[in-house]
Amino acid sequence: MKKSVKIILIILVVIVLLLIGRKIYYSNVEIKPEDLYLSKENSEENIKMNTGTYSWEDKGMNVVADSIPAQDMENLKTLNVKQNEKIIFTDCDWTSSSARILLIHEGTVAGFAIESNSEENYIIVPNMEGEYIVQIDLKSDKGDVWYAAKLNISK
Repeated sequence: MKKSVKIILIILVVIVLLLIGRKIYYSNVEIKPEDLYLSKENSEENIKMNTGTYSWEDKGMNVVADSIPAQDMENLKTLNVKQNEKIIFTDCDWTSSSARILLIHEGTVAGFAIESNSEENYIIVPNMEGEYIVQIDLKSDKGDVWYAAKLNISK
């Protein structure tokens, strides 16, 4: 065989091996936002929030995942809290955050914003009583995501 044909075959084999290696590497890479946990200030008790819809970029890949609405999620964890209590969420280098309480009555969903702070990673429980869904919308350099959990609010 001519030398140039051997070189071309070697190059083709190397390219195929690189493509196979890349496919194997990326098939084992999970591109998704970090888990988010809520805890009461000065407490060890925490709950893992459900991850909702997100658009996330990592390792040169972008993933978009859609979710059912928070009010339709059946396995939301509940955190028992008091009115005006500060709830801390885990630090994941968020550039902005907003939080809202979802009010659900006979299938109709309304929400209102509650105090939140992405620099200090907290939300403040509003002056209400009962069980509500809290949804936290977060942005970072990697993308956007929302999380949901239940709050059982008492005085």
